[in-house]
Amino acid sequence: MAKQSTKQQKVEVTNPNSGRRKQIDATTWKLFSDAIQDSLKGNKTLTFTEMVEAIEQYLKKKKINFKQSVGWYAVTVKQDLEVRGVVKAYLEKGKKLHRLNK
Repeated sequence: MAKQSTKQQKVEVTNPNSGRRKQIDATTWKLFSDAIQDSLKGNKTLTFTEMVEAIEQYLKKKKINFKQSVGWYAVTVKQDLEVRGVVKAYLEKGKKLHRLNK
């Protein structure tokens, strides 16, 4: 009898500051990637705190009860999207802002 695979697919994420890599669940990465991109669509620029609030609203709108730390996954996936060139972080008037890369 063949063993059933319960191992979920993982995505390797990279921290742009340290270059460290971690692996997180692919479905969680996709969920947060979609939520971040949705929060920044339409040329929006957000601080990280505003982005986390938008992600929480996205999860609520999609009726997703996420039990783990939204903030931790938000920063981890956001940093990975920076490395991938999807999100750009920049300083403006002393505030760190984020937008989708054009």
